[in-house]
Amino acid sequence: MKHRIRTAFVVILIVSFAAGLVTADVPIPFSLKRGIPEIEVIINDSIKASFVIDTGADHIYIDKTFAEKHGLLSGRTQAMRPTRGSKGGTEAKLFKVESLKFGEHAFRDISMVAIDLVSQIKDTSMGSPDGVLGSNFLRTIPLILDYVHYQIRFQALRKAAVSAIVPFELRRHFIIVNASINDSVKTKMILDTGSSYTILTPNVARSLGLAGNESHNSIVNVTLDEEYTIDEVVVLIRDISELDADSEIGGIIGTTFLQESILFINWDSQELWFDH
Repeated sequence: MKHRIRTAFVVILIVSFAAGLVTADVPIPFSLKRGIPEIEVIINDSIKASFVIDTGADHIYIDKTFAEKHGLLSGRTQAMRPTRGSKGGTEAKLFKVESLKFGEHAFRDISMVAIDLVSQIKDTSMGSPDGVLGSNFLRTIPLILDYVHYQIRFQALRKAAVSAIVPFELRRHFIIVNASINDSVKTKMILDTGSSYTILTPNVARSLGLAGNESHNSIVNVTLDEEYTIDEVVVLIRDISELDADSEIGGIIGTTFLQESILFINWDSQELWFDH
């Protein structure tokens, strides 16, 4: 069954590995002030920070300057392979914090990677978050991303309430879905909650008869796996080669698609469950 939602405005995204205990189901509000879902977290019981929920990232990343300012790198660190972002490579250091808390949820002995976070963000005109929670962490807990009510909930959607189920495959840490643009061009796309825009590559844009130049905005209809459709999605046309994604990847599903949806990522069955 195909579900259609009309959208006509823009909101925005980016963003590891952790183990912990979920202690309650109290909803946690998130902000879209930068167009990406950001929550307030507390590190080591005292350090307040803003972290992005980002399925497009692999680890928990924290800005190196922020980490140094708060003495988080004063202990033992381990050099990692440099991380590549939209503005080039950046040094990466692995370290651990005693605790990471948000809402009523507490996680202990958490690994983080300190990087120059600004170098990983395409648009920093509205500043940058202090860190990101990536897929290696997110897949360890049941998590509903509720864009309708601007909150996350640590539970699964009730299957009876699900309006569409979209299968996905994992390539590295990327969530890959089959998509159809304007009911004509079919391609594979990365679902990335850390991307403020839904993005089409110049090649896909040209196949649709759209201008293929960088930073050009267009409005298209996007259907995932012939099951879940959003009408009038604002898309950005740009190259995504910095992701080192397969050549068949034609774009990114970002906030301009997700902004009116309630999403549960079922990592076990590799399915996206949508409600709205």
